Amino acid sequence: MKEQKIILEKSVAIKTSELNELNASKDKFFSIIAHDLKNPFNTIIGFSDMMKESIRLNDPATFYEYTEMINTSAIQTLRLLDNLLEWANSQRGKLTFTPVQVILKELVKDEFVMLDDMAIGKNIELRNNVNDLITVVADKIC
Repeated sequence: MKEQKIILEKSVAIKTSELNELNASKDKFFSIIAHDLKNPFNTIIGFSDMMKESIRLNDPATFYEYTEMINTSAIQTLRLLDNLLEWANSQRGKLTFTPVQVILKELVKDEFVMLDDMAIGKNIELRNNVNDLITVVADKIC
């Protein structure tokens, strides 16, 4: 009986340690997601404030430019949330894998759209030098 108790206590200690590590990983993951969501929302808020000013100044060209920027930021934020949902589904085993031929240059272009505002803000120029003919087999989530 005493040996079984010791074995069970060790097992509980191991499982507790694993659970603590998983919780720490989860907390780090949520921190990263919160940070990644904060930037697009700050962008949307900032451009909407500038839109209000362009309306006050009766500047339709600037208003339209800010509207496009808000739209891009909202699309980026939605993509981030979609990716998060897909990740959550994969963790619950509810993700289906549907591989198709995809033009790699288009995938890179889509990612550049997501990163463009940040790159501009950091004076970084993004270049897509991927050959138009290169394809990959991937599960492209639309």
